Amino acid sequence: MLFNSYLFIFIFLPLVLILWFSLNKMKLYKIAEIFLIGMSLWFYAYFNFSYLFIIVGSCLFNFLISYFINRIEKKIFVDSTISKLESDSYGKLEIKILGILGIIVNLGILFYYKYFDFFIENINYIFQKDYNLKNILLPLGISFFTFQQLSYVIDRMKRTAPHYGLIEYMSFVTFFPQLIAGPIVLHSELIPQFKDMEKRKFNIDNFTDGCVQAILGLGKKVLIADTLALVVNQAYYNRYYFTTWSAILFILTYIFELYFDFSGYCDIAMGIGKMFNYDIPRNFNYPYKSTSMKDFWNRWHITLNRFFTAYVYIPLGGNKKGTGKKLRNIMIVFLLSGLWHGASWNFVIWGLLNGLAVAFNNINPKPIKNKFISWLCTFSYVLFTFMFFRCETINDVGIVLKGLFNPVGVKFVVDMAQYMDIPELYIFKRALEIIAPGMIRSLYMVAFILVMVICTLLLCGKNAEDIVKERKYTTGKAIGLAIILIWSVISLSGVSTFLYFNF
Repeated sequence: MLFNSYLFIFIFLPLVLILWFSLNKMKLYKIAEIFLIGMSLWFYAYFNFSYLFIIVGSCLFNFLISYFINRIEKKIFVDSTISKLESDSYGKLEIKILGILGIIVNLGILFYYKYFDFFIENINYIFQKDYNLKNILLPLGISFFTFQQLSYVIDRMKRTAPHYGLIEYMSFVTFFPQLIAGPIVLHSELIPQFKDMEKRKFNIDNFTDGCVQAILGLGKKVLIADTLALVVNQAYYNRYYFTTWSAILFILTYIFELYFDFSGYCDIAMGIGKMFNYDIPRNFNYPYKSTSMKDFWNRWHITLNRFFTAYVYIPLGGNKKGTGKKLRNIMIVFLLSGLWHGASWNFVIWGLLNGLAVAFNNINPKPIKNKFISWLCTFSYVLFTFMFFRCETINDVGIVLKGLFNPVGVKFVVDMAQYMDIPELYIFKRALEIIAPGMIRSLYMVAFILVMVICTLLLCGKNAEDIVKERKYTTGKAIGLAIILIWSVISLSGVSTFLYFNF
């Protein structure tokens, strides 16, 4: 189910909120939790019922890993023959085996659904074979809920996390706001909130904050990202016509689309979490204001970066085993980050390019003294790397690069603007068809420039979370939010999926 759909906005979300707080008010706490799990699973399996077996099976398996580790832990305290000194090492091997089994199975499931065909394609290419591809349909959000559960299994293996009951664990994994596209929430962030009975009571302040952030997120997705997507997608289909300015504009429009799409999703998720009185961690912190690539990765997809830092970078030694190994660890992290985003060599190269830049920042930690130049260099590099992120093949990257270094002509820039044929321009277009048909192309160009200016102003201003934190709600802001909500809902007829559903 999509956040940006009539079913979700007018039926699913109100129903869940009303029944959730009603059941908790009647002190039917367990029933309320089971209800929330059930509704979250409906949310997840709405488009494809077979997805349900994957996520439920994954949850049950990881719960059992934790359960058997818990049995070993209990035996330590029950068995009186085990001394205090022995208790630290007792069961260590068994727990480690269980933890490794959990890691292998989770990564194995992810590999099968996300990377199997990619692996076979490369085997066929390298060894000149003709093995059949399975054309496996990628389950929604598998990268997100797999990493979420991996973090818990690893923490259980290290004995730094408690064992939770099945209902608590299922609530943590399936909580629908963050289920499909993150942010990647840790058990220590969400489960204690579920246990806090004070959070089961309806809170008008949190509900208001949640509505504001969700509306702003919906506007970012529907009104901005989807509008930019019209230009990006059509321009990509016509990439053979790129020249320098149109190629730059294509990449610039794409990184705006990607940010407003994914951060919009995260704002909706955080907003819905606030409606339930639960805090979901921030995933973006003004990334396009970064003055280095290291800074960028502290601001972009924060929860994914946090996962790789805690569960890959630090276990590999982090920065404590010399500069050479530190740089190696950085490159491994970014290689895995690229692969996490997709089964394609484009994503691998994208990850390696980011890794090289972050490694360079670690070798030369002194920033450029002029902040504007530092920002411009960083932003330009981000533009360059995301070209690999958007293109579907290495060959397509070559086509865009060829256009990037072809300075002849700007005609396609005007053509790109015409791809933004949005309903909001209908009246103006009809009027110009009657009085000045030759001005229609100018109308699209003006509209496109206006949208890009709005994007720039929004990126320079405060993000949705900080606006909510200020709680400076006025009549004017309320009217503005109402306009955004109504405008977004009207625009849902052209509903589109979120970009990060693909990852």
